[in-house]
Amino acid sequence: MNEMLDQAVLEPLREFYLSIPGFLHRIFGAMLGLLIGYILGLVLRQIVHYVLWAAGLNMAAERAGISAFLRRGRVDRQPSELIGSLLFWVVMFSSFMIALDYLGLTVAVPLLLNFFRYVPQGLVALFIVVVGLLLGGFTARLGEGGVAAA
Repeated sequence: MNEMLDQAVLEPLREFYLSIPGFLHRIFGAMLGLLIGYILGLVLRQIVHYVLWAAGLNMAAERAGISAFLRRGRVDRQPSELIGSLLFWVVMFSSFMIALDYLGLTVAVPLLLNFFRYVPQGLVALFIVVVGLLLGGFTARLGEGGVAAA
């Protein structure tokens, strides 16, 4: 009876107790990876924002009508800030995937990769919308000039 109790209850508890340090090691490693990804994302976001601001992206977006379009959509950020934030979330998503892999959750990684396969299509759609906005703004100015001349 004692041997049966030991085999049925105590042995699984011993194995669980012995596996705790390895699991804690993986959790702390994943948390460290997320923290490093967060800090790297913040730094890259600021660098990209500053570089694009210095390159004059915000002024070009204002002249092209993109900033006005963003304000109509109640987006209070400048285009350089938006691109920096996009980069931040790409870095965070990547660090999240690395943390999941480090934890040994290999089933979740392909699911997230399937999601990432649609990102290029979304970027192409965004590019098409921006080109449409530019052409729309150009056509509007052309029409206003024609009406003013008449």
